[in-house]
Amino acid sequence: MAEPWSNRRRDPETAARRLAGLLPSLHPDPEPLRAWIAAHRPGTILCANVMGQFGVVAQRVVEGAFGHAPWDPDPERTDPLAEAVEAWTRRAITAFLGELGASGADLWLVHDRAVVFSEGPLRVGPWSDAWTHQVGSDGPMLEAADALAGVEVLALLGGDRWEVIRQARWLWPLAAGQRHLVEALAFRPRA
Repeated sequence: MAEPWSNRRRDPETAARRLAGLLPSLHPDPEPLRAWIAAHRPGTILCANVMGQFGVVAQRVVEGAFGHAPWDPDPERTDPLAEAVEAWTRRAITAFLGELGASGADLWLVHDRAVVFSEGPLRVGPWSDAWTHQVGSDGPMLEAADALAGVEVLALLGGDRWEVIRQARWLWPLAAGQRHLVEALAFRPRA
């Protein structure tokens, strides 16, 4: 990331601090989605494997701008840039769900709810609104990353306006020691 007045690259630490400070001012506007919904007026919208990717794409864009991964490698320290990217991801997912919710269409959403890292066997118990209570292991402790940056889809789309007609979660093995907790939700507007 270059200084605009000299075109010199800032040192990575300064650039990371500046970007962390700028990200809160970027408010995602899903205008293309809004325009598509207005043009097509769909009765049903199927959204598969999109929301869980918002944060991953944002991280890759930041890493591409820096030419490397600028995240603090120590998980015990706070990382303002990682926190700012997660907050932006939360705003992007919330804006996206807001547009879907305003569509009036039936919504079928399938997305990564979490990425779980564990070598041992995992189990998915009966449905729990808190996904962390639904996944368990008899082996070592689990490490999990929240693919939705803290957004609770049921909380945003539940309530008086929407009826939940299906909900399920299952594990999807992706790589050795890495499984995704996939969530499928279907909503119908209440009459």
